[in-house]
Amino acid sequence: MQHCWAEDALERPDFNQIRVQLRKFNRENSTNILDNLLSRMEQYANNLEELVEERTQAYLEEKRKAEALLYQILPHSVAEQLKRGETVQAEAFDSVTIYFSDIVGFTALSAQSTPLQVVTLLNDLYTCFDAIIDNFDVYKESGIRELWNQGNPEIQNHGMPESGNTRNPKSGNHRIRKSQNPRVPVS
Repeated sequence: MQHCWAEDALERPDFNQIRVQLRKFNRENSTNILDNLLSRMEQYANNLEELVEERTQAYLEEKRKAEALLYQILPHSVAEQLKRGETVQAEAFDSVTIYFSDIVGFTALSAQSTPLQVVTLLNDLYTCFDAIIDNFDVYKESGIRELWNQGNPEIQNHGMPESGNTRNPKSGNHRIRKSQNPRVPVS
């Protein structure tokens, strides 16, 4: 069959050669060539359906991961606009509160602690911050980074209310309440 597709006409078999090959092929399979072609097409269709299902599932999983990441790094309203394919307009706020916190002596403390103790401390701090800021209409961006010039880690949280929202968090006027005290490992 592939010889029939040759670019050069001289390389293609003539009808007599094709007929001989088809008869030879038909004797080997002892079935009608049409039945054979239909059987192959059915196999290809089944394989194609399986492949489409696999690819669809992989696509949906990647889409779910991308959306989860989008919601983690952007405010909910911005993420929704991006998902709908809309242009996100920059917003200006009359006042905002940006909160930075520093774990004083973290480098020394972590040097004296086990990795599990450091993870537990950071988890407790994040849980404490999350419990407090959940009471306000704020956007939290959080990250841990080492300040190389000072050698201290910094945890960032900053609030950004939804535009037009009547509930003003006034986070700057509230002192952080101790909803729970993080456990500080001591060797």
